[in-house]
Amino acid sequence: MLLLIIDDILAYDNQKLLFGTAFLIGAAGTAQAQYTKDVLLFSQGDNGGTARFKAMGNASTALGGDISSITSNPAGLGYFNQSDISVTGRYLNNKNKTDYFGQNTNSSKNNFNLDNAGIVFHLPTYRNGGNLEKGWLNFNVGIAYNRNNVFNNRLDYRGVNTDNSITHSFADRLTFDGNAAGWGQDFYNNSFMIDDDPNNSKDFYPIAIGKKVGSYPGNEQINSIIEKGSKSESVLSFGANYSNKLYIGASLGFTAFSYNTSNLFTEYGQTMTEAQLKAYNSKSIFLNPAKDEHKFLDNDYELFETYNQITDGTGSTLN
Repeated sequence: MLLLIIDDILAYDNQKLLFGTAFLIGAAGTAQAQYTKDVLLFSQGDNGGTARFKAMGNASTALGGDISSITSNPAGLGYFNQSDISVTGRYLNNKNKTDYFGQNTNSSKNNFNLDNAGIVFHLPTYRNGGNLEKGWLNFNVGIAYNRNNVFNNRLDYRGVNTDNSITHSFADRLTFDGNAAGWGQDFYNNSFMIDDDPNNSKDFYPIAIGKKVGSYPGNEQINSIIEKGSKSESVLSFGANYSNKLYIGASLGFTAFSYNTSNLFTEYGQTMTEAQLKAYNSKSIFLNPAKDEHKFLDNDYELFETYNQITDGTGSTLN
């Protein structure tokens, strides 16, 4: 088998914070990368095929005489003694249930699409009155379309995080990356949510603290993850039958996949008061009334982080 795949991945994220004092700030960045999740997602698939093929657990590839042979076993086209056509649909019903800090959330995604469509052209090589049992009996041509994967899904969760804020994660990233340029530098300079650690000039910590939400002190967090896309293939196959004993075939396939995911994370929290920050870092720039940072103390905030990934790829196979 010869396999050629070309892919292109674009991922980008944004962070925006809206304070009670109506300040709006943000940071954005782009990146090109490949992730372990993508490798697993794109390499595993549920082979598209006819209803008969599905009913046999995708295990009928060696039997031939089925439209699914066009993509799975082109030699099986030799079994056809007449032309044939087939169309198979697919109904997807994804249901997800999450438990985040004791709060349950249900989400679902429904989709109906084409799973398989194919046609076989039967081209007998014998003539009227000829031998129908010996020699080359036919030369068949098949064309098929399969949808091997459907990535459509939705996952929602929400709850009151009593352990930490997402800004703790941002501060850790700044610390581990050494306040790297790009995203880290923009967020540190413009978010007014990160302060220098008084115990180590190379470390950072957030000024966010948990607010009282209902009867629980913490940060209310909501996240929605939406996935769209599919992986499909179009195949042209040839099969021949010699004396009902030898079956040969070849196929040329073209694979395409498209995967888009978007993630919207929202957090509702509160920043430290002057007294709280002074107890931790009496020299913090946030305590200087002449600085813009001072305006962001003792405020409710809404933090929005969006992440979007677009992945497209094409490939070809020869069997």
